[in-house]
Amino acid sequence: MKRILRIYNTVKYLKSIQVLYQFWYRILKYFSFSSHQKQIPLIVDGTDFFRIPFILPKARYFHPNKFIFLNLSKEYDQTINWDEKEYGKLWNYNLQYLDYINQQNIDQKTAIALIHSLSKEIFAGRIKNEPYPASLRILNLIKFIHRTNEKNGMVLTFLNNQITYLRKNKEYHILGNHLLENAFALTAGAMVCRCHKLFKASSRLLMAELNEQILPDGAHFERSVMYHAILFERLLDLINMCQKIDVDESDKLKLELTKFAEKMLGFLPQICFSNMDMPMFNDASNGISSSMNELIHYASNLGIKPFPIQLKECGYRKLLSENYELVMDVEGIAPDYQPGHAHADSTSFVCYVNHEPFLVETGTSTYQADKRRAIERASSSHNVVVVNQINSADVWGAFRVGKRPKVKILKEESNELVVTHNAYSDQGVWSLKRSINVGQNLTITDEVKANRKLDSCIAYFHFHPEVQITLNEKEALIHSEIANLKFEGALKIELNSYEFAEGFNKTKLAMSAVVHFDNLLLTSLSINHEQ
Repeated sequence: MKRILRIYNTVKYLKSIQVLYQFWYRILKYFSFSSHQKQIPLIVDGTDFFRIPFILPKARYFHPNKFIFLNLSKEYDQTINWDEKEYGKLWNYNLQYLDYINQQNIDQKTAIALIHSLSKEIFAGRIKNEPYPASLRILNLIKFIHRTNEKNGMVLTFLNNQITYLRKNKEYHILGNHLLENAFALTAGAMVCRCHKLFKASSRLLMAELNEQILPDGAHFERSVMYHAILFERLLDLINMCQKIDVDESDKLKLELTKFAEKMLGFLPQICFSNMDMPMFNDASNGISSSMNELIHYASNLGIKPFPIQLKECGYRKLLSENYELVMDVEGIAPDYQPGHAHADSTSFVCYVNHEPFLVETGTSTYQADKRRAIERASSSHNVVVVNQINSADVWGAFRVGKRPKVKILKEESNELVVTHNAYSDQGVWSLKRSINVGQNLTITDEVKANRKLDSCIAYFHFHPEVQITLNEKEALIHSEIANLKFEGALKIELNSYEFAEGFNKTKLAMSAVVHFDNLLLTSLSINHEQ
């Protein structure tokens, strides 16, 4: 019964189009797509597609056959296993994206051989075409043709195949960033092939998804700064193409895309810290997207200027003072119908002290549906209050969310935030309120009111790996060289180690404070002037 309820609480938020296409694509699994079946001939017109240089990817391929993705390496003797499963699906996806054919200093002949090797497996049906990798392959093939001035017949045939496949297999069953990637790829494909029918349809889909997914404050609606950065770069690439290629209504599209780019650019300095580190909320991880500075430079070279925005619809708020930078999650689970990258982290925060990370998100190191994934999405892996050791949102599987909280901002000023949520109403909690005030010191007040005795009420604080801490139990004080934390109302304080995710499949031991309290905890963070 519990499992049925969990599934119901997950599925009830889906859009009808997602449910419809889930059934439709399951039916289509019984029929294989033939790469040579009813392809609409698309002829690539020229090789000059971008006005200025795009961002080149980091090196992932090392001659002769070594690949490094997600901090895991694999070397093949002769034949590449394009269906490699040892490191999971995401690693295999990275293998199939082909972004490395555009990395610096890769030999053109080698790149063509890699393209040929993968295309041969797909054409033969030994590797399944999938919409998301196909979307990224389309853009990478276009970039390769532009960068090398290469019109190899096999490369063009493969590009044709990928566009033809994708236009029939858009990811309406997933929506979110997947469908947006489909739209970017198809629009780019239509432009280089000067296919007006495809351009009209794909650009219409692109605009619909941008209007849906880019919030008024410029954030991507899945609330992960990493995915925001990935999609922002994709948007810049397409603007770059629109500035070079003249297709029917491409000027109109360029103007519309530029408006979104200005907002997405304006969002970056608002959400990031002063050193342009991104807060690692909601599946954000280092080493995946281009850096914030690279994106800002790319946008500037395209003539895009940031639109001034304030954090609002994104569900994050920033508090600043001379010594502190704090970004807080004041949102529930969003978007309702695509919460795959959400964590049970409502009211969590990241705090930098004197421009250095102090209290942090524990990060994301895997998308595998395993124990590690469950731990990283759990409330206890975030800087929040947890009641009765229950997650504030029912995160399960690799990308599922069942029951979820409603979050409300009670007070919002330049130096103070007061937020509440109802995640524990079924535990008898009728008020769980967190107040954060930033001034000379930083104070956090956590108040839990319940109509019955609670089994436990715990506040978690996760320190950056470089922060070394000691505990003075008598004074309820945690000391570090950077700053001190003083707790009033603590019943017990424990120091535990945890695995901080430096990137995918890369963790480092760090320390956390586990603070037990009854119903009121006052935490004060002050600069350590002894340093």
